[in-house]
Amino acid sequence: EGAEGNTFYIILKGEVQVTKKVNGQEKALRLMGKGEHFGELALMREILRTATCTAVGPVTCISIDKEVFEETIPFENLELPDDSEVFEIPVVPERKRLSTTLRLQDLVPVLYQE
Repeated sequence: EGAEGNTFYIILKGEVQVTKKVNGQEKALRLMGKGEHFGELALMREILRTATCTAVGPVTCISIDKEVFEETIPFENLELPDDSEVFEIPVVPERKRLSTTLRLQDLVPVLYQE
């Protein structure tokens, strides 16, 4: 949290705890696992990291640096949650999405070669 974001991560194995400082105290926001991702907000919004992600035991992730992320992911078309949605714990009912909206889970992995 508060650091510059240069990498996007996809969890392949293990669990990652997401925390945020609230009134000087670390508040657990959620536990993420296989197939989930983090780090995109700092890359797409060009802001500092908004939370801390910590491995809970052994974790294997794919990491994608900022340059490759910007070249391969059309994030201009991605639907981003606003900051209040990211950090609130209550579950919000899924909003109806337009079929033309691209989400991270809709992306197909490709082999990157130079």
